[in-house]
Amino acid sequence: MPAMLQMSLCGKYRWWLTLFLIFAGTQDKLYADDTYARMLEKLGFEDVRTRVQGNTLYMAMENTAYRGTFGGWAEALRILDARIGIVDSVVIVALEQQVPQVRICARVHPLEVVEVDYDISEAWRILHGVPVANSSFGKIDWVFYPQVSLANHRYDIIYEGAVNLAPAFEVSLWKGAQVTAQVVIPVWNNISGEADRVRPGFMTFSQTVAFHPRLHATGGIGLFNNNRAGVCGSLEYRLNNCLSVKGRFGLTGKSSFEDKKWNLSTWRKIDGSLGLSYFEACSALQFEGSLNRYVYGYYGARADITRHFRDYAIGVYGIAVEGGYNAGFHFAIPIQGKKAYRRKWFRAKLPDYFDWEYNVLSNKKEWSEDHLKSYDTRPDENHSDRYWQAEYIQRNINREIGK
Repeated sequence: MPAMLQMSLCGKYRWWLTLFLIFAGTQDKLYADDTYARMLEKLGFEDVRTRVQGNTLYMAMENTAYRGTFGGWAEALRILDARIGIVDSVVIVALEQQVPQVRICARVHPLEVVEVDYDISEAWRILHGVPVANSSFGKIDWVFYPQVSLANHRYDIIYEGAVNLAPAFEVSLWKGAQVTAQVVIPVWNNISGEADRVRPGFMTFSQTVAFHPRLHATGGIGLFNNNRAGVCGSLEYRLNNCLSVKGRFGLTGKSSFEDKKWNLSTWRKIDGSLGLSYFEACSALQFEGSLNRYVYGYYGARADITRHFRDYAIGVYGIAVEGGYNAGFHFAIPIQGKKAYRRKWFRAKLPDYFDWEYNVLSNKKEWSEDHLKSYDTRPDENHSDRYWQAEYIQRNINREIGK
């Protein structure tokens, strides 16, 4: 065969071989992406996106199966380290209600020390356009919240108390949106009036927006607790991995169930707060300080110190307010198991944590509970649930994987 013809045939086949190798490599990458997505979906993660780029596996997903803000990611890293084949590092963008919260980086084979921060932008750009597996849209949790209250401010009885069961439907909607509908059912109490009746609890719509990986805003409207209804907005900026500044503003009216009917006053009471939160990783202590305007117009300052034992949180606080002072303790302890899978579109469960706060009231006669009147905007508001401080998550993931 003439040399010229032989070179021509080789060139022709070389192009076909090149195209075949490119196509085969692309198919292998797509297969790997799909394999990882299905693996994570089986573990209970939602809104899963995966993409292999170079030697790194990028993932974005929401943890709805594992309790807390670190256990699910530690479990995913352990399983990926045992099964992963073609990559040597993993980057996870952790989501909450489809909104990015933190970036989790780890090397695998073997699994090394994990780093957590808020530098999400590059990983989120790489995952842009990747199809979402196991979407959380429209899925419902039926959560049975226990409520316990005790007060010893009366002289005719030792304690004034109430025990309620407060089931709530929590529905995930589009990115950052959630609807909560709760009813409060009395189980036992020695209080007359509203406490004896079945009544609405939280009835809210909330929307969270991430203006920046470090700047998140949340707005809510509806019925809150402590007999308040209205609108409330909060803003959080994460200055670094352990320090954040938070602000909140609310406009509410009184909401109560009296004389066998629901009464709602005009929304005209303004409240607000501005504070700092710092997590010290070595001691696992969270320090918080805030300046507050309470519902009835009183001004005060509050300081909290909370010790985190993994996802247990126990703390003390003190308040100085016009005309008096207050102090007490609070805790949040797990009552739901470490895993609670949401199969299909519906799940019934206990809340991840039971939280409680005890107040020691001032002994000044001119001072009352109205000086400290405040409210929560969701039923799972405590020091453990949705705690996205990067240093806290990093510390606990490394403890979970034995680093």
